[in-house]
Formats: sequence, C-alpha cells, structure tokens
Amino acid sequence: MAHDGRPGVSLVGICGLLLASGWLLPEPAAAGRHTAAECRAACESRNIPASCEWLTRVPQRCIRDAERACQRNPVPGAAQCLPPKDLPACGSNNSCPYGSLCVDATCQVVGCGSHDGVADCTGNNACKHDKCVVADCSGATANCPKGFHCAVENSEFGDVSGTCVADEPDASYCMADTDCIAPGGFNPKCLQGVCTRQGRPLGRCQTSADCPRWCRRGLHTMRPFGCDVAGMCVCPDCIDGAECAGLLACRSGLVATCLARPSGTCVCRKALRSTTTTTTITSTTETTATVPPSTTSTTLNTVCCCNFEVGDSQWHCIHSPMPSPWLCAIPWPACCSEAYTVCQ
Repeated sequence: MAHDGRPGVSLVGICGLLLASGWLLPEPAAAGRHTAAECRAACESRNIPASCEWLTRVPQRCIRDAERACQRNPVPGAAQCLPPKDLPACGSNNSCPYGSLCVDATCQVVGCGSHDGVADCTGNNACKHDKCVVADCSGATANCPKGFHCAVENSEFGDVSGTCVADEPDASYCMADTDCIAPGGFNPKCLQGVCTRQGRPLGRCQTSADCPRWCRRGLHTMRPFGCDVAGMCVCPDCIDGAECAGLLACRSGLVATCLARPSGTCVCRKALRSTTTTTTITSTTETTATVPPSTTSTTLNTVCCCNFEVGDSQWHCIHSPMPSPWLCAIPWPACCSEAYTVCQ
C-alpha cells in the first residue's frame, strides 16, 4: 500500500509479469548456425577448395558458396561443408575428369591426407602428387576417369585387376603444370587433368610472327614488330613508308605512310593527286568584253613525285633536281612539297 492510502503496484509483481511474458529473457541463439571460421575449417577438411580449383571455372565462387551453405545449415551439431552445385554430378568415376573421384554422386578431388588416423586414399586407389587416383580398376571401365578405359592383362586366367589407359594415346594427362613440360612447349598448363597451352600474356613471343597482333594499333594502323632475345614483342617507331608498305595492306586509293614522331606508326592514307589550275583573264576596252578562259595544266612528266619501286622495295624521287632516281627520305628533296607525293 502507498503512504497516501492509494493502492500501490509491487515491483516484484511487475518483474514476475515481464519474466512470464519473456521480455526479460535473453534472445536464444539461432539453432544450427556456425561461424565463418568453423565452416572454413570444415570445407578445408573435406578438401572442397582443391575440388573447386581443379573442377570449376570460378573457384572462388565455388568455395564461397560451400562456406555460406554451411553457415546457413540449420542441422545442429558440428559444421558440415557439403559439395557446392558448381562441382559436376556423377554416377561413377568415368563421369569425372582425371584427378578426381566420384564421391557422394559428386566429382571431388580426394586428398592424400588422413582423418582420425585413417588415410583418405586407400583401397584400389593411390596418390599421385596431391590427388588420389585409381590404381586398380578391377576390370571395370566405370572405375576409370573420363577419357580412360580399364585394360586387363591376364583376363584369360580370371584376373580381374586392370590399369586405366587413355582412350587417345596422344593425349597428355597431368596432375600438375610440371607434368606438361615438353620440348617446344610454351607456357604449359594443366587444366582438369589435361595438358593445355596458355596464351602468351603481356606480349610474349617465340618468333616475330607472334607479334603483329600485339603491335597493331587499329584497323589500318600498325607499328613495326619483332621478338627480342627475352621472348618479348617489341614495337619500335617506323622509319619510312617503304617499311610501312610491307606491314600494311592498304585498300585501293590508300598508301602506307609512316607518321613522324612521337607517333611512329604506319597508317593508310589517301594518295595525293596532282591539281589543275584554271585562270580567267578579263580585258577592258571601250566596250567591256570577257576573253574566254585559258587553262594552264602542269604536265606529269615535270612534276617531282615519289614512286615505289618493287625491285628494291624503296621509294624513288622522280624528276628531282638531284641525281635521279633519288631515294625519297627525310629530309625530303627540295622538289617534293609533301611527303610521298605519289606519281600518277
């Protein structure tokens, strides 16, 4: 009771009411939720990162999906990392690439470690590098990886053991990039158990024929190219139009021209044509009359111009005051007003 005679509310009663309604109880933790660290460890224990690296095009997405699915898994107990959907499904080992096995209807890379003192790679399997592969196919091709068949040596004696042999003898199968090293090979790469050849990154080359694409600057623009001793494509500045004529196949009406520095590139430009000048003369007498126009044309046989000679693959200056033929080069002869004034 309150001191003023009015009924009071007991503090104990209020607390009891709140406890009964659940207001003062702590929020229960979500059942079956696991931390990112727990799921990462669970996926690594199951060798999921290695499976994603070996069998998928986007390994990081594959690993991320597996870890997130583990964190969302409502099943109580230890964290479980299940194979993500990026890993291919299978019915037998013959559905899986070399270097992987069919485990729980999913192609997975089985490691060469152990769990609780028991080796992961046992039975008819054996380790090669860091991956478990079939050692004895027991006479069944279904036990061999994709692209292999089971060869039995002593079948007439009832021996069911056998060895997985490639369907195509010339195919190169691998477990690591080092398995693909061979004379004449460039930048070998092991992809899903098969040796492949990577493209040359950052302008790498073996011969100068590998470099035109690297030194091209546009549809009708090119720089001279070459492969240096370090196996890298070099694209130096062009020197003259003769050099460019061997690099660019210009369409009709265009001529290969070397642009001066700082460009240093070969381009296809329109050929310069000779011009005809028309002069109109007007004479004045007691009556004004207009004299018909007279036309003066510059004849081609006196125009100084440049002509490309196929014999020596050089540009020659024709009708110049210097000894003829004169090689068209920088500095241009006095008669050539513009670079490569092509003869008509």
